[in-house]
Amino acid sequence: MLLLYDYINLLLLLECLEGYHLVQKLGQLLRIGEHNRPSLDEQLADSGYFPA
Repeated sequence: MLLLYDYINLLLLLECLEGYHLVQKLGQLLRIGEHNRPSLDEQLADSGYFPA
């Protein structure tokens, strides 16, 4: 019985670590997306509102 309990705890721990890894990956993707997005000045210049 104890072995089964340990096994379940190990699975939960692995699931948490995998979830943390996915969150890290998502954070990296969001940062890359922000980096590729044009700055506010560029957006205003493209719209013709603000002289470049």
